[in-house]
Amino acid sequence: MLRERGRVAGLSRSRTDDDPEYTSARQNLAALRLEQHVRDALAKAPRPTDAQLQRIAAILMAGSAV
Repeated sequence: MLRERGRVAGLSRSRTDDDPEYTSARQNLAALRLEQHVRDALAKAPRPTDAQLQRIAAILMAGSAV
């Protein structure tokens, strides 16, 4: 995550917000942060049931459309 955060910081100095490489780097960083949050939450809680996992997966698959 540190590498991607550095990449975003570097690109932010010379790219516009709509630059494809900068946008991709920001998207990658956001996904890495989300992944870490999920890992942390799962480490602290009992295993969700299959139904709960299906609901969570549906939320993740919908992305920002939720």
